[in-house]
Amino acid sequence: MTWLTWRRIGMLVAIAFVAGLIRFLPASVFEARINETLPAPWNAAIAGTLWDGEGVLRAGKSPESLRIPLTWTFDATALLRLNAAWDVASTSRAIAGTVNLGKTWGALELRNAALTLDTAALAPLYPPLALAAPSGILQVSTPTGAAFVVRTGDALRMTGDLQVEATRFSIRPLSANLSGDYTAKLAAQDSRIGYTLRQRKGALDLDGTGTLDMASRSLSYAGLVTTAPELPEAVLSQLKSLGKAEPNGRLRLDWKTQW
Repeated sequence: MTWLTWRRIGMLVAIAFVAGLIRFLPASVFEARINETLPAPWNAAIAGTLWDGEGVLRAGKSPESLRIPLTWTFDATALLRLNAAWDVASTSRAIAGTVNLGKTWGALELRNAALTLDTAALAPLYPPLALAAPSGILQVSTPTGAAFVVRTGDALRMTGDLQVEATRFSIRPLSANLSGDYTAKLAAQDSRIGYTLRQRKGALDLDGTGTLDMASRSLSYAGLVTTAPELPEAVLSQLKSLGKAEPNGRLRLDWKTQW
């Protein structure tokens, strides 16, 4: 047999050994380490094995803290990429759905995501987001076969694409009158996230692009909007103050803010 054949055999033996170890190793062995790496106020309690098990992710330690029950199954195919990954499912009001969550050196990988997020339930956990007082439901997904990578360290850095379908979504700066259904495509590179935004249903015919920069704590949006006649005059005036009228009656918005 050739050296390459022996190498393949050795790799298969190593994968089989790791898979066997994971099948029986208690997940609780890693509970302390997981809690050390989770950002405040999150903490976890887990049971079962690394192969499959269940647990609870909690946003705080008080009885009224948000609780997200989880189940997981080890994804043995990830070993072929020299990664460790799990198919994770949640059934809570705040976060529900499934995602393949992988761990590499210094990073987390999200694949095959199909998640439903309640923005009103999650907003209190992040003060800058809580100030915007969002409401509505987000359907978050990743492109087929692609990974969304979150790098851990002193600063949050992300790479990859996400698609978000928002239903009855609104934030305080834009007024509840502008609640609607939106489609957003996000492209992240380090601390900067570029996005395209289209309103599918609601009081606006909205089509534009923008950026969210975590490093500079800034948010921008530029695009065209057509307003519905039934909007309150106060809201119309607010939009007109942010934009410039086009010859066809639409407004061109160029909006920036920081937090």
